[in-house]
Amino acid sequence: MLASISQNIMDPGGMALSKAEYGEMFFFLLSGVLVVPMVFPYISRRFTMESIYRFSALLNVIYLAVVLLCIYFGFRARLAYILLAFSSVFGGAANSLTISNLQFIASQLFQEKAKNVTIFIHALVSIGASAGPGVMAVTSSYVALSTNLFAFVVLSVFPIVFSFFVSHDMKKVAAVLQQDEMDNGKFPLSAKLFLFLCVGYGFIEGFSGNWGVTFVEVEKNQDRAFAQSCLSLIWFFITVGRLSVLFLMKKIPPTLLHVMAPLVMIVGVMLLLSGQDHRGLGIGFSILGLGLSYFFPMTVAISMERFPFLRSKLASYSSGAVMIGFAAGSVGVGIVSEYFSVALSSFFSMSLLIALLLAVTAFYVHKNQKNMISRQ
Repeated sequence: MLASISQNIMDPGGMALSKAEYGEMFFFLLSGVLVVPMVFPYISRRFTMESIYRFSALLNVIYLAVVLLCIYFGFRARLAYILLAFSSVFGGAANSLTISNLQFIASQLFQEKAKNVTIFIHALVSIGASAGPGVMAVTSSYVALSTNLFAFVVLSVFPIVFSFFVSHDMKKVAAVLQQDEMDNGKFPLSAKLFLFLCVGYGFIEGFSGNWGVTFVEVEKNQDRAFAQSCLSLIWFFITVGRLSVLFLMKKIPPTLLHVMAPLVMIVGVMLLLSGQDHRGLGIGFSILGLGLSYFFPMTVAISMERFPFLRSKLASYSSGAVMIGFAAGSVGVGIVSEYFSVALSSFFSMSLLIALLLAVTAFYVHKNQKNMISRQ
C-alpha cells in the first residue's frame, strides 16, 4: 500500500514531474528491484531474516521520507529529480527485498503449505496496492498532502516494530537454511523455465494494467470514467482470484490450476479484443484479472517447492523476472506504440500468444517433473 501511495504521488498529476521524468523514475525503481536478485542469495546466508526484513523496511521509510521532503520544502527541479531518483532505487529495492524475504520465509516455515501461504501473501499485496490510491484520494480531502504523507512515513515504521514480535519464528528459518540450502552452482532448465513464466506474466500484467485504460478509451471509444473502472476491475478480480484459489486447491491439483490460469487469460483477452460495449469489456477485464490472479504466486511457490536448494535464489530472481516483464509491458509498449504507431490492440493480440506460450511451458515443466518421478 505504501509503495502504491508514493508512486501515485510522483505521478504527473501529483508532483511537478513531466511524463518523461515519471517514466525515468520507473527505470530507477526497476534498477532497485533488479539489484535484489543479485544480492539476496548471498545476504540470506550472511544475515538473519529479521535483519534483512528490518533493513528493507528502513529503505521504504527513507523512500517515503525523501518524497515527503521534496513536497514539503519544494526543492528545485534538478535537486528534486536527483533525490527522487535515489529514493526510487531505494523504494524498488525495499519492495523487492520485502517480497523476496517473505516468499523465502514462507517456503521455509510452512513447507507443506508453501503454495497457500505464498498466494495469501500476494493477495494481501494486491489489496494494499489497490487500496493505496483510494486511501490517498479520501484522506486528501481533509488534510494537506505533506501532512498526509508524513502520516504514511510514520506508518511505514510499523513493519520494523512488528518484526520484533516474529523474530523467534524468523530464527527458525536460519536454522533450516544451514541444513537445507546449498550453493552448488547449478540452475536446472526447469528452474529457468519457471523464471520465464514470471517474465511472461509480468508483461501481460504490466501491459493490461498500464495501457488497458487507454485501450478502452481510445480504441474502443468508451468514456474515461468507464475506462478507469476497468483497471479497478482487474485489481478486484486479481484479489478475488488469489483468495478463491486457496479453496479451489483443496479440490483441484495445484499443477492443473497453474496450467489453467494462462488459458483463462486467453479467454479474457479475446473478450477484450471482440468487446464493443461496457458489458463485454467489463467481463473481459474481470476474466483477465482472474487469470492473472494466482499465476505468479503459484509459479514462485511451486518452483521453490521443486528446487529446495535454490529457494533463496528463486525467491529473489522471480521478483526481478516479473519486473523485467512488467517494464516491457508498460514502458516498452509505450515506447514502441509511440514511435512506431502500433495499435494497442496489436499488443493484446501478442498477449494471446504469450499466454498460450505460458500454458505450454507450464504444462511442460509439470509433465517433465512427473516423468522424472516415474523414472525414479
